Amino acid sequence: MSSIKFFPIAGVGVMIKFGDIIDTKINFIIRNVAQKISKIHGVIEIIPSYIDLCIYYDPSKILYEEICMIADNLAKECKDLKDNQNVNLVEIPVCYCEEFALDKESVISHTKLDWDEIVKIHTSKNYLVYMMGFMPGFCYLGGMDERINIPRLKIPREKIPKGSVGLGGSQTGIYPWASPGGWKIIGKTPIKMYDVDRKNPSVVEAGDYIKFKTINLDEFQYIQNQVENSNYEIIKRQI
Repeated sequence: MSSIKFFPIAGVGVMIKFGDIIDTKINFIIRNVAQKISKIHGVIEIIPSYIDLCIYYDPSKILYEEICMIADNLAKECKDLKDNQNVNLVEIPVCYCEEFALDKESVISHTKLDWDEIVKIHTSKNYLVYMMGFMPGFCYLGGMDERINIPRLKIPREKIPKGSVGLGGSQTGIYPWASPGGWKIIGKTPIKMYDVDRKNPSVVEAGDYIKFKTINLDEFQYIQNQVENSNYEIIKRQI
């Protein structure tokens, strides 16, 4: 990792740039620095992303120079830590049937692969949750196979159904809410990625891994009924 860079934000914040490329090690360091620095007296809010960390603070309680020094020291401490210790792998069931795969033909045409192969590729990886954003429960995932790297829609849809699983460039993701969007939709999960009635509203958090599991339409409807009746237990294990 190259030397980190600090940029002041209006006298009440600092943006820390940890690198120039999306990288699992860099993201691991960012998450660890964010977790530790959030406990520092005077820190108000932290916003981690792929390669940056924004920290907002109360300048009457802690100075910009102090924040920078603490963050720099924490980053150095994290460099030699193993970045895959005790991480959660969350299984997300997905139905890839034509009813939910709104862009099936477009994806087949672009990749030159048949649908079964596309689904096999998509479900073969463990995807790292690099960051959360865009809307509550939306996770930005890394680690997708380049064979299913496809461009986004030229004209975004006004409304993508809740639970839709999409591809956008080198990324894949899940829409936790019905919303506008430009990713190409290949399936749908029956589980609620974000639920305010749960103790932990979001199914995943930054640093977790996601594994997609293929289900058929009958299984989708069965799980959906379980979810609606609060009987579905999300499969999560440590790896």
